[in-house]
Amino acid sequence: MSYWIDELDNPSSVERRRARVVLIELGPEAVSNLVAALNDPHVRVRQEVVKALEAIGGDSAAKGLVKALEDEDVGIRWLAAEALGELGVTGLRPVLEALVHDSGLSWLREGAHHVLHFYKGELNKPLEQLLSALENSTITEAVTWDAGVALQSLNSLHRQPKPEIFHAWR
Repeated sequence: MSYWIDELDNPSSVERRRARVVLIELGPEAVSNLVAALNDPHVRVRQEVVKALEAIGGDSAAKGLVKALEDEDVGIRWLAAEALGELGVTGLRPVLEALVHDSGLSWLREGAHHVLHFYKGELNKPLEQLLSALENSTITEAVTWDAGVALQSLNSLHRQPKPEIFHAWR
């Protein structure tokens, strides 16, 4: 598997895509190695990792994507937020959990705000309150509280992730 992770840094976009597809096909077995690769110093590796984690989906991949919301590169953070939004409730749950524990981190807050915008028109009252807190409150405790309430309300959302096939070749 390390060969395929290393290939995510190949200068050829075709070879990078091929490596990503192989890792996606490995599925959950590849997730821990992909999450570790989020620490790679090369942006293109982290970008490929985020795309692979989105395509694999599931709880472990979503938790890795939350980690990517705190990446130093704004493009990686944006891509991770997009991926989490595409994963539906599976992506939203770990975002809310992260806000409950670390709502003072500005990049996490920005990423959570972006993820919540995937639910425009579908937000229940607690998620609407959290979105408002993310937009208007500088008080960390308010965001933490609203994230906890929103986390408990997730059962009312039924948004499903998009099928993997649409993500594999992005």
